[in-house]
Amino acid sequence: MALNIEKINEIVNQLSISLISENGNFFSIPQVKAEIIELLELLNAGTTPELSNICNEINAVIQKASECKSNKNIGDPTKRISELLISLQNLILSTPHRSDSDISKKNTQSSGEPHFAVPEHQKKDEEMLNIPDDEREIYGDFVTESLEHIQQIEKGILELENNSADAEIINSMFRCFHSIKGNSGFLNLKVMNNLSHKCEGLLDKLRSKKMNYTEEITDIVLEAIDILKGMLGDIGAAVRDKQPLNCHYEIETFLQKIEDVKNPIITKDVTKPSDVNKSDSAEIKQPQEATCDEFNVNSLVNREEEEFIHLPEDSDISLIGEFITESNDNIAGAEAALLSLETQPDDMEAVNTCFRAFHTMKGTAGFIGIKPMAEFAHHAESLLSRIRDRKISYTPGYADLALRSIDMFKELIQSLQTVLGGETASKPSGYTELIHDLMNPESVTAKNSMPEIVTPRLGDILVADGKADRNEVEKAASSKSEEPIGVKLVKNGAASLQDVAGAIRKQQSTAAGDSNISDTSVRVRTDRLDRLIDMVGELVISQSMVSQDISVAGNGYHELSKKISHTGKIVRELQDLTMSMRMVPLKPTFQKMTRLIRDLSRKSGKIVNFITQGDDTEIDRNMVDVINDPLVHMLRNAADHGVELPEIREKNGKAKEGTISLSAYHSGGNVVIEIKDDGKGIDREKVIKKAVAAGLIDPGKNLSDSEVFNLIFEPGFSTADKVTDISGRGVGMDVVKRGVESLRGKINLTSVAGKGSTFSMYLPLTMAITDGMLVKVGSERYLIPTVNISMSFRPDAKLLFTVGEKGEIVMLRDNPVPIFRLHSLFGIKGAVENPLEALLVIIDDGNQQNALLVDELLGQHQVVAKPLGNWLGQIPGVSGGAILGDGHVGLILDSSDLIAAAKQNSTASDCRYAA
Repeated sequence: MALNIEKINEIVNQLSISLISENGNFFSIPQVKAEIIELLELLNAGTTPELSNICNEINAVIQKASECKSNKNIGDPTKRISELLISLQNLILSTPHRSDSDISKKNTQSSGEPHFAVPEHQKKDEEMLNIPDDEREIYGDFVTESLEHIQQIEKGILELENNSADAEIINSMFRCFHSIKGNSGFLNLKVMNNLSHKCEGLLDKLRSKKMNYTEEITDIVLEAIDILKGMLGDIGAAVRDKQPLNCHYEIETFLQKIEDVKNPIITKDVTKPSDVNKSDSAEIKQPQEATCDEFNVNSLVNREEEEFIHLPEDSDISLIGEFITESNDNIAGAEAALLSLETQPDDMEAVNTCFRAFHTMKGTAGFIGIKPMAEFAHHAESLLSRIRDRKISYTPGYADLALRSIDMFKELIQSLQTVLGGETASKPSGYTELIHDLMNPESVTAKNSMPEIVTPRLGDILVADGKADRNEVEKAASSKSEEPIGVKLVKNGAASLQDVAGAIRKQQSTAAGDSNISDTSVRVRTDRLDRLIDMVGELVISQSMVSQDISVAGNGYHELSKKISHTGKIVRELQDLTMSMRMVPLKPTFQKMTRLIRDLSRKSGKIVNFITQGDDTEIDRNMVDVINDPLVHMLRNAADHGVELPEIREKNGKAKEGTISLSAYHSGGNVVIEIKDDGKGIDREKVIKKAVAAGLIDPGKNLSDSEVFNLIFEPGFSTADKVTDISGRGVGMDVVKRGVESLRGKINLTSVAGKGSTFSMYLPLTMAITDGMLVKVGSERYLIPTVNISMSFRPDAKLLFTVGEKGEIVMLRDNPVPIFRLHSLFGIKGAVENPLEALLVIIDDGNQQNALLVDELLGQHQVVAKPLGNWLGQIPGVSGGAILGDGHVGLILDSSDLIAAAKQNSTASDCRYAA
């Protein structure tokens, strides 16, 4: 039968901790008796002589404890029992619990403790974790939270390469791994717990300056991040698909790799191989780890003789400050959850919230060396653990005990702040008694009903707030009038009506059990958010239709028009608010690119300084995934084609280190994302040569720099002399352009030979709302996105030319611009034919300017973009549709696609060069 070493250690430590509240009746405590009986049963599961000796030793402990109780001449029972327990601890730790017949030496638990062999037919079942339906949300939240931690770690480890002495970066990463370790252990994710523990240990050694930073550490951490991401992906899939989670991962080689980096020099082992395995040694070498093993008997017995809270000499004051802030947040959340349990005692999620709060505080307090707080949190956590595991039912008595624990931890925080101020802190009043109650919750008298909420008297509230005098309140209370005391006070002039009203509100708030605690954020499913935004869009359309209805607008109903206008203002504010809810910062996306550049630079042998700016710029969540591929392709080109090798840069008078910057900012209602490099730039002649060879342009054509550089966005175009596994196949930049245009954006490229290149993406703030210019062509109306419009004007006759009867152009600032008649492109009848009576809208499609001939401009509108639907198919030059204020549908033009289609069907594209 397998011996549960973990449970044995837990009980031994629990017995040791119990001495902190011992008053001469240690073995008379019911909980202690139950734990000793359970310990004997666990030890009897073993069959080795050593285990038999342990059982005999425990019986001897019980016998000697009885002698201590019955014979006062034996000595102090507390001292004697502490000595016996210390011997018991040493005996368990020093006795080999393994034998070749029943133990697989290769099996270790993720915590590093001995693990007894499991029959082969049981291994597959044990490697599968069944996630209960009522806990799937907890696992989902864990995945989300852990991914946030991983993003922070990834950002920190890459920053550490440039500033290896920044202790705050190391501390931040350490805390992230510590949180992942604690939460994964709580959810029984043993492999993840072990991996994060190893990484935490590596960073702990780095932060304590026991080892120096090397690039190998960065590689290790990044590899660990990739493994953790894979594990989290598996958890997310298991939660989503409601399937068991496969917890088997072959990472032993990587864990050993971490140990090799952590301990490059082999030190002399002072323990026997049979005593503890390597993982155990790693555990023992970390005295600050927040586990029950730390709660040593000697430290507990001598606690009375020392100052209650003592900070270690190497304490990190900033870390302690963060612990205080974090603990206050945890206490607030736990208190709110406990109060909700009074009305919903079966709410296990509230119990889990309280448990996690004390578990987190225990771990952090133990890590920074504040043992009294760690020990107290451990006791509170143990009570909540029994409720969570349904070993005991949640009763009003336990509710009172848990709330007392919260109040006591608040006092401990105040004591810690006192110590930080340079003073000593004594043990809070009632601390020992509360520890005793937590260890023996059954002894706490449980009330038959929920604790009654004591409502403070109105007069007491006014006096406490300094709004009334105590004598005046008592005088009013003793009067024979049956009027409420508030009325009496106001009539007598003892308090103002405003003060009494405020006191009544406070009284009602207390009576309602208002905890004055509110969440600052709430998680909302993305499909619900998208649905909300769609509904707000429909509301915008409906409001616009009402405001433009002829029965309202043309009949002089001024009051009605005024109210409709006010409603429109509210709808617009609601629209802006809902759109902001779908906006997310670019920081996670930029952080991925940091990792990309690092890997590319190391692979290509180049030294690249990657700079990001404006990563707090927000963009529509639905656009984030779309811009990822364009950014990857452009950065790959910048690293592979742009930045030169160090020796070439030095030869050209540049620094060895190249620079690539990724920035984002708002400009003219758009989000602009720029990628700059200080590399060799684009070779104009080489691009022309490649374009001629590919048949993209005719030889001898006179092209501007913008036209030449934008040729690289053509499908299959590449200037690379050789194909690498990074770039050079000619598929990247075409993907970039199509990706940007699918978002109704545009991309520009500028380059200076020998100095570098700049890619600029102009994207709308959101995909749901489109700012467009409504134009009329015949009886039809179209929307042209304003981001693509440079200007509009009615031309003079002297500016218009016909080139060889093949097309029309207009001279704009001495530059010829091709004209495309929108009514001809869509076959619309009744449109204005004479350009002198129509308007020209200048469109910039990225390569060159073009002019669209329209009848008139109807004004700028903000509309809700809608897809055309599968039954209409893909219409060239049209990206979607929108319902206008009068209920008609207006098509949204894709100007770049429209111009490209027009050029394919006419000779107008030759006009500019022929002119």
